[in-house]
Amino acid sequence: MTPKTLDTAELLEVWKVLENLTVSLDRLGLYQLRYGEAGAMHELHRHLSPELVRRIAHARRLTVDALTRDDPDMLERLEQLAEDEAAIGYWTGPT
Repeated sequence: MTPKTLDTAELLEVWKVLENLTVSLDRLGLYQLRYGEAGAMHELHRHLSPELVRRIAHARRLTVDALTRDDPDMLERLEQLAEDEAAIGYWTGPT
């Protein structure tokens, strides 16, 4: 079965979270110039916690719900994918 797509309101919520993350991470360089490296990390951490983290979790739930709505086997596939660090591209520290 083809998973049901997110409705417009759900897609907008996911987009807002992704846009927030994208712009915030792009601004990290500016924060670093303004506050130094330690200050930039402090400002980024302050911005990411805890409200944005809740919004990220909510956007993830919306996405998982939409993917599994019509395909219960999708949850197992998502769990397997989450275990594949290379496929997801998890950050593992400074490179």
